[in-house]
Amino acid sequence: MSELEFTEEPVQNYPPKPRFGESSPNLQGSVISLVLFVGLFLLMGMELRMIFVILLVLIIHEMGHFMAMKQFGYKNVNMFFVPLFGAFVSGEKDEASEGQSVVTVLAGPVPGILIGLGFLYLEHVMGFAQLHMLPEVFLSLNILNLLPILPLDGGRLIEIMFTKGKGYLEIVFLSLSIVMIALLAWVLQSLPALLIAVFIVLQVRKNLKNQKMRKWMTQAGLNLRASYDQLTDRDFWRMDAVLRTRMPGGNDLPPAVTAILVRNLLQPEPEQKLSWISRVAILIFWIACLLIPVGLYFWINSGSIPGMESGISV
Repeated sequence: MSELEFTEEPVQNYPPKPRFGESSPNLQGSVISLVLFVGLFLLMGMELRMIFVILLVLIIHEMGHFMAMKQFGYKNVNMFFVPLFGAFVSGEKDEASEGQSVVTVLAGPVPGILIGLGFLYLEHVMGFAQLHMLPEVFLSLNILNLLPILPLDGGRLIEIMFTKGKGYLEIVFLSLSIVMIALLAWVLQSLPALLIAVFIVLQVRKNLKNQKMRKWMTQAGLNLRASYDQLTDRDFWRMDAVLRTRMPGGNDLPPAVTAILVRNLLQPEPEQKLSWISRVAILIFWIACLLIPVGLYFWINSGSIPGMESGISV
């Protein structure tokens, strides 16, 4: 098919592009997902105390993401619980800086790790044996979340700093995440991990399809480096025309649907990119968050801290 050609027309000849409104927080959805989350664990026979501990860890973790998004002006911020998988916070911001994105990602696991270390000290050094299980769950869930695998926070951190918007490099990283999660599912015989791998396969397929559509836009001389808010009405309707011409059944798509497609195709430049010094510093901090808590955990549990013996309740 030959490339599309457009004639120059006055901007006023184009109708306004569809707008995305800001919805109110979906509190009902959050509560329903929480009830389903707790109910499924109860049906599986999990102890109520363990369910409470997991919920406490998840809520503190996700509230870190939630508050960071609110602080940086994200829209439509909501928290949902996913039975057997955990929880997540969703939000929208077209023009977040790389620094804001990094802070938003780390705002979940880092506070949880610090709280876990605090509980570990209180339990093993100060003798608060009733805190049993809290340090382990806080540390294990948050450190696990920092592993460099999508869709975990560690994987999102690597994506933000090195692969996001890099086309096939992004797809390679997603593919590596599939392999790692599939191996984890096989070793642990974990159905949830296998389902996550399937989800990422679908994400890779979507990314490949988006790459193809971005190529169409580039061939038509359209700029994808703008946010949806920055996109002119003229450019939106030109993109709309490309999608309707190239996609099977494209002529039947309502503008609201093509608006979602266009927004997903756009790859706006961050408001402010991180310097390479900042990237190295963040990587060092990320590695420290992975390794130091593990080392401290084994050190404290070894009983080698001076004066510790007198504080532990056996």
